[in-house]
Amino acid sequence: MRRYLLLGLLLWVVIPLQAAENTSSKTGRFLGAAQAEHPDWFRHSFLELPEDVAELAAENRRLLLYFYQNGCPYCAKLVNETLADEQVKTELLKRFDLLDINMWGDREVIGLDQQPYTEKTLAAAYRVQFTPTLIFLDKNGKPALRVNGYRSPEAFLQILRYLDEYPSGQLPFGRWLKAQKLLQPEKTAMVAEPFLMKPPYMLDRSRIPAQRPLLVMFEYPGCQRCEQWHADLLKRPEIRQRVEKMDVVQLDATTETPVVTPTGQRTTARAWAEQLNINDFPTLALFDVNGQEIIRTDGMLKGFHTMAVLEYALSGAWKTQPSFQRFIEHLADEIRAGGKDVNIWF
Repeated sequence: MRRYLLLGLLLWVVIPLQAAENTSSKTGRFLGAAQAEHPDWFRHSFLELPEDVAELAAENRRLLLYFYQNGCPYCAKLVNETLADEQVKTELLKRFDLLDINMWGDREVIGLDQQPYTEKTLAAAYRVQFTPTLIFLDKNGKPALRVNGYRSPEAFLQILRYLDEYPSGQLPFGRWLKAQKLLQPEKTAMVAEPFLMKPPYMLDRSRIPAQRPLLVMFEYPGCQRCEQWHADLLKRPEIRQRVEKMDVVQLDATTETPVVTPTGQRTTARAWAEQLNINDFPTLALFDVNGQEIIRTDGMLKGFHTMAVLEYALSGAWKTQPSFQRFIEHLADEIRAGGKDVNIWF
């Protein structure tokens, strides 16, 4: 039970501003976990995914894979607020059946490749690092759109509208948002930071390794959560100190700003964001000294998770621990063993 509670760190977690007395004899508290009861309209399945896809295709509907964790407050928020919204529920069920899969579960699953899995090995096969993760499949069982993290009812309805027009994800979601004027930059500058790299953005690390990891912040002018990232999280010492140990680039994902990517590709900020399937902002993408992507975050940001992602990249833990969730489990244990609280919902 304790293991699952810790794994409830999930998508966004934070270290509290107040810490308990830092003594080895006192273990810090674990705060903020939340559990949602899944509604009865979720799909009841034998977890044979090819059969699920075929059955739904005969009804002109599709399958939505929902990866969650026990104790995950963002999963609870998605279930209790977004999926409980009557318009979302109605529009979703016209098009999809939602199948819940526990990221750490042991139920047997037949994957779309006809191979046997457990829930946790299926999550690993889909490279699920955060929860909630939503994978919208097309009628053939191919991923049409992947969404990491909580989305509001309004944002979820936009996703369904997009998948009505492009059921196999033929057009990048970010380009569709822009065409619909749902991603509309304002005539204001993005929030500047003193440590940002200046153009031209020559980020190629494939020939000559860099000295430090690279953080690329994909944003756009007027993005409310981007401004919150700068005003709140980026000012927290445990985050700021780690960011300043990296090379940091801020890109407006709506522009044709020239960029040479970490792997040496010549492109633009907009085209690179589309290539990376970035559809929420801010997105923080981290690359190693050789130009390979380590991990990225999108969706709603919280402090501990942000700090942990940066530490994951800086420490090199990703080289030996491919599961970010396992990494933050151990990180939370260390913090609590030192007498400090971990609050995953602050």
